[in-house]
Amino acid sequence: MLFLSCQGQNKKIETYGDIPVQHLERRDSLFMVYTINQYILKKFSVYGSYNHYGINNVDIQIGRIFYDSNKSKIVCWVIVKVKNNKSDCHIPISYSGTGLIGFKDSITHLWKLFPFLNKQAICFNTSTEVLNELAQYYFGKMKHTERYKIVQNSSNKGKYEYKEYGYNLQDNGFWTKCWLWQKDTVGTYNLYPFEVNFYGSGYYADTTYVCNKCAYPFEVPTIVYPDFILKMYK
Repeated sequence: MLFLSCQGQNKKIETYGDIPVQHLERRDSLFMVYTINQYILKKFSVYGSYNHYGINNVDIQIGRIFYDSNKSKIVCWVIVKVKNNKSDCHIPISYSGTGLIGFKDSITHLWKLFPFLNKQAICFNTSTEVLNELAQYYFGKMKHTERYKIVQNSSNKGKYEYKEYGYNLQDNGFWTKCWLWQKDTVGTYNLYPFEVNFYGSGYYADTTYVCNKCAYPFEVPTIVYPDFILKMYK
């Protein structure tokens, strides 16, 4: 289930002035902005669509960031400001937003980041409007999002299951109990579900198909980070 919001929709916009703000470490901010710019240049996932505007017309902002208690898991809201976006959004300057999700194995390791595209806010006039749209999803609707996952045990082991996340981003238990953070050892070689681009070799509606390592992980591009960023993680 993919939620897309555009400025042109005629609906009430709620205000989330109390969006929780966690401290964004400077090294993480620099790392993420650099990573997303590289995603744009390398035309990776949804970020590749910004490539044709020219990197000088695209400004990456980290709208909000959310860590687990150990700062080993992360969700962040990425805002993309585009100048001269008259062809797609029909406004001189547009703001759009989406999510990234990821993890790292230790405090000194780099983040492993993946697109989290259940909610995209497209073609708004201000970054505040984008934050409001993302907040409405992540704090109110996310728990009802359904995605296919692979059953890990029971008689249905290896079969597709359409299951809600069950938690909003700020709910107790999101970081520890939501199945997004439960590694798939049946359909993948011990990957988190969000590391999977799609599962192959069978239709999701096929209740008889059994997936055995049938996942296709995201092919995240290799990025060579500058020394000033790498030194921050040592």
